[in-house]
Amino acid sequence: SGIYIHVVENGFESNLFILNAVLHMYSKCLCFDDAFTLFNMSQMHDAITWNVMLEAFVQQGSYHTTFHLFSQMKVEGLDPDTITYINILKACSNMGALDKVKMIHVHALSSGLIRVVLKIHMKCSGSVKFEMLSYGVP
Repeated sequence: SGIYIHVVENGFESNLFILNAVLHMYSKCLCFDDAFTLFNMSQMHDAITWNVMLEAFVQQGSYHTTFHLFSQMKVEGLDPDTITYINILKACSNMGALDKVKMIHVHALSSGLIRVVLKIHMKCSGSVKFEMLSYGVP
C-alpha cells in the first residue's frame, strides 16, 4: 500500500508506464485492492491499464466485476483489443456464460477478431459448429 502513496505523492499516477507497471506488480502479488485503488485514483487509462485490471479481476475470480469493467472501458471510449478479449474469454469460460459470449461475439466481429470469437465459442460451448452457423460463420 505504501507504493501507490509514493506514486501519487510524486505525481507518477499520470505516467502511464509507471502506473501500468505498478498495477501489474500489485495484481501479480495478489494485492487487488491496492491495484483497484490506484486504478481509480488515476485520471489516465490506456488499453494496457484496462487489460491489467481485467486480468486482475479474472485472476481474483471476480467475473461479474470483469464484465462491469469491460463495459466501463467501452463507455469511456477505449476499443477492446485482442488482450481484452482474451481476458473476457477467461471470464466467460470460468462462468460458462454463453449469453455473454454472444454479446462479446458481436463486439469481436465488429473489430475483425473472428479467431478470438471462435476460441470463446470453443471454451464455452460444446457445439462450436452450431454456434458458428447460427452467426453466419462458414
